[in-house]
Amino acid sequence: FAVPLAHPPITTLREEINKLRRLTLQHKNEAHLTVIGVNDWRVLKQRLIMDEVEKLAIKNKVLHFPVQALCLAQVQTVIKDKQNSTWVLSVEVPQLRQFRRDVWRLYMTKGGQAEDWDWETWSPAVVVGFTSPVLFDEDVAERETFVCEYRIKLKS
Repeated sequence: FAVPLAHPPITTLREEINKLRRLTLQHKNEAHLTVIGVNDWRVLKQRLIMDEVEKLAIKNKVLHFPVQALCLAQVQTVIKDKQNSTWVLSVEVPQLRQFRRDVWRLYMTKGGQAEDWDWETWSPAVVVGFTSPVLFDEDVAERETFVCEYRIKLKS
């Protein structure tokens, strides 16, 4: 389950990274914040259907929360002996943490056990760009913390 975000600010960030690092990052022409990732869903789908999660999202108005940008981070991995990286915008959205807790509570009302899914382990981030092959959201989301390369300072 992902929340769509405005794409132009992410494009600007990617262009800045490309200039600073002399890169040509790939992208998907969209921006989103994964709230329930693939690995989360593997557990949750044992008791929930996506329609229930979507109804809870509508009830909680998850598309209308402010997103606080924290920093730009680079997530690196080696795939087939080749160094690959994904640049992400690490963010904080307290209301989406609450939504994850609400999904966890719903899961438990359907017979799930509290320890089945750790709703608190979540590092919200928006993919800005990547080298090839792309690291998927679940690869990025599985990291508990990001090493920030650039802090974000918002102008007022």
